[in-house]
This record gives sequence, structure tokens and C-alpha cells, in this order.
Amino acid sequence: AAFRKKISEIGPGYMEYLFRCHRADNAAKAPEGFDRVMSKIDAAYDQYRAIIKRGEPLSIKELAVTGKDLLEAGVEPGKEVGRELERLLDAVLSDPGLNNREDLLALLTNNKTGT
Repeated sequence: AAFRKKISEIGPGYMEYLFRCHRADNAAKAPEGFDRVMSKIDAAYDQYRAIIKRGEPLSIKELAVTGKDLLEAGVEPGKEVGRELERLLDAVLSDPGLNNREDLLALLTNNKTGT
């Protein structure tokens, strides 16, 4: 979950560049333990590629609900819609299986009722 959140914060389009920079930086420094560091970078890159390949949602635009859905569900217009979308994205980043309309609206309802 933490890794998906970091990808979401950085932006999936920038992750490829970040991994290239990490590899180049470590190759240039050639520290002791270079192979160990590179294997960690490679493992993280493999994990990133798997997340992308599975099509896991990483942004609000990829949620199975929209701001319009939230308004129809009774969320107050304005900043509250954005806050709720961010909250739903956090839930989906923790558990990508929640990214379906039914579960997200249930999370929304549960938040409104305090459960």
C-alpha cells in the first residue's frame, strides 16, 4: 500500500525516470554493496511494473466513481467532494480490490454514518 501511495504521489509517468536516476546515481557512485543496492532498485522496479501491468488505480481519475457520483450520493458540493475522492483513493491505494462502484459508495455511506 505504501508503495502504491508513493507512485500516486510522484505520478506513474515519472516513476520510470526516477528508477533510471536511481540506477545511474548508484552506478556513478559505485559504492561498496553496489550489487545489493541495485538489486533493491530492480526489485522495486519489478513491483512497480507489476502494479502498472495489473492496471491498479493510482489516481482519482482511475476511481470507479466520479465527483458526480458523490454528489448524487449526497456529498456536499465543493471541497467536500474533493476530500471524499481523496479519501476513497487512499482506500483504493491500500486495497485495489475496492475500486468498484458498489464498494466505494458503501465506503462513502459508512463515512457519512460514522461506521
